[in-house]
Amino acid sequence: SNGNHTVSMSGSDIEDIETCSTSWTFSIMQECANIAGNWSGSENAIVTCTYDGEMVTEPVGGSLSINIKQDGCKVNWTTNSYDRTGMVQGNNIQVSGLFMPIESGFNFSYNSYTVEGTISEDETIINMNGTGFATGTFCDDYGCFNFSCTTISDTVRFVR
Repeated sequence: SNGNHTVSMSGSDIEDIETCSTSWTFSIMQECANIAGNWSGSENAIVTCTYDGEMVTEPVGGSLSINIKQDGCKVNWTTNSYDRTGMVQGNNIQVSGLFMPIESGFNFSYNSYTVEGTISEDETIINMNGTGFATGTFCDDYGCFNFSCTTISDTVRFVR
């Protein structure tokens, strides 16, 4: 496991003339790809929303520029006003955040987005796939409507 560990050994030679002992302290640290800095890329998805008995499916996405902040294996960034936080483990990455923006009239009972993928060995490409799901109620001058929105085909690619 991560952290400091101490190993102690003691023994004597064959004729029991000399006794020796020693100990070592070592650390096991989880290695993480270094992805801190500026990245550009794209995010593309098909979002399906159901509300008031109707279903709407639309492609969403486009080009993105982000600045990834990294503290050890923890990473975070903001894209299109969405905060993403997560972990890098070796060359794997998983981040999460809100799926839909918080806007007037929306009352969410659930609103979550998770994306995971891999970082290239040379740490210049990140490929991820994600899912998002949100449910709740939307109210306007015409009344209140239950809604649910989902994406299961989200693809994200960043390069630097």
